[in-house]
Amino acid sequence: MTTQIATDSARLSLIDTVDQMQNHFKHCLTGLTHEQRYFTLGTCNSIAYTAWHAAEGVDRCINAVVQGKPTLWESTYRAKQGLPADFPLRGYDWEKAKAVRFEPWVIFIEYVDAVMKECHAYLKKSDATELDTIVHEGHMDSAHPRADYAKARVLRGRLTHASVGLGELNVIRGIQGLKGSPN
Repeated sequence: MTTQIATDSARLSLIDTVDQMQNHFKHCLTGLTHEQRYFTLGTCNSIAYTAWHAAEGVDRCINAVVQGKPTLWESTYRAKQGLPADFPLRGYDWEKAKAVRFEPWVIFIEYVDAVMKECHAYLKKSDATELDTIVHEGHMDSAHPRADYAKARVLRGRLTHASVGLGELNVIRGIQGLKGSPN
């Protein structure tokens, strides 16, 4: 009984995290001009690229890794954004990342929202057995080696990484004189 309560509490905490992240993404991405979306200073990435990196990581984790199905990015949204099939998911140097455009912007926001909704739906329907299922050679974040981790732990790692990206989005907004965190 204690394990079930702890697991359900952890599941509810993940749901709360996803809900909060979804609200923060909406705040960070709506109402931006083209220039604000692609503004860079020094070697910081733009709001657009940083948001894509955060959302695509959650998409890959919740869909490909945790549920074993195609990502929303590859199955639908990459083509809607007009990016080529060989568009690399990782490995772009800063100059190439700076040149990437995610347009139409409304479709990009739709993608980010769809990823967070998919994550929320998965967590709502999952039980302790599902969340405790081991992902072999799972990857939580850059601080942990690939190893066998429970799905909940892999997802928590990816959500934490994406939350760091949300912090970066707020800083990039603030540098431009926009309101940072919605709180």
